[in-house]
Amino acid sequence: MQVWFSDQTDGFCISCRVKAVLHHERSSYQEICVLDTDVFGRMLVLDDVIQTTERDEFTYHEMLVHVPLMIHPAPRRVAIIGGGDGGSVREVAKHPEVGEIFLVEIDARVVWAARTFLPTISCALQDGRVKILEEDGIAHMATKREEYDVIIVDAPDPVGAAVGLFSEEFYRSCCRALRPGGLMSAQVESPHFHRELVVRMYRTARRAFADAAIYTSCVPSYPGGYWAFLLASRNEPLSLDLRGDAKELETRYWTPEVHRAAFALPRFLQEALEVVDREVSGRG
Repeated sequence: MQVWFSDQTDGFCISCRVKAVLHHERSSYQEICVLDTDVFGRMLVLDDVIQTTERDEFTYHEMLVHVPLMIHPAPRRVAIIGGGDGGSVREVAKHPEVGEIFLVEIDARVVWAARTFLPTISCALQDGRVKILEEDGIAHMATKREEYDVIIVDAPDPVGAAVGLFSEEFYRSCCRALRPGGLMSAQVESPHFHRELVVRMYRTARRAFADAAIYTSCVPSYPGGYWAFLLASRNEPLSLDLRGDAKELETRYWTPEVHRAAFALPRFLQEALEVVDREVSGRG
């Protein structure tokens, strides 16, 4: 008998054959499942939605993390909102200049599941620079002023409690929590299946920050395989120039060339963002 898991999103379905259910529970916040699959290896699923897989997680985590960290000239304190699987922590930990990494994850059971069943993803959670805070990321950011050099919003889909992570109020809190010259990155869903959301988050960031840009990557286990990210700057125009040590970073997907190419957007998305630019500048 074959057992399949299906992630159904807005009428679109991704299915994969399951070899074993390694863990299943309902925490105080969500349903948590770790599956062993034929194609993607071990997979973390929250509320029936794929969050990360051993096969392709690096294409997501590397682009979410290294784009802002390789632009910022001196990232010392980094906050990660969500991301209890530890993948973003692992990538931040590759930067020796980072002295403190704050993982703000509301659901401690996600962290436990990742430590137990996803060791290749969660392997840096024991790094001495990491502080795991079992807190609501929205409430955490609301109390901070000029605390972080880089904020990484590794949010799940904007459903339920995660909706607030896609709000203008939250983005303004993140901007206030950044030090001068600070940067924020965030995942903002699929340009094909959630185009309106991508555009809305770009508009939100343009209002809340001094400057913002959208960039993209390929994440095969996510709807459509084509994914959008947001980069925002607290108080100055964005520069995409990389630090001089870019070639020394150990990665499987991110390279300086991929970094630059990620900001070259297809026309359908570029034109939608240009409408926002005109609105924000008062020329719309």
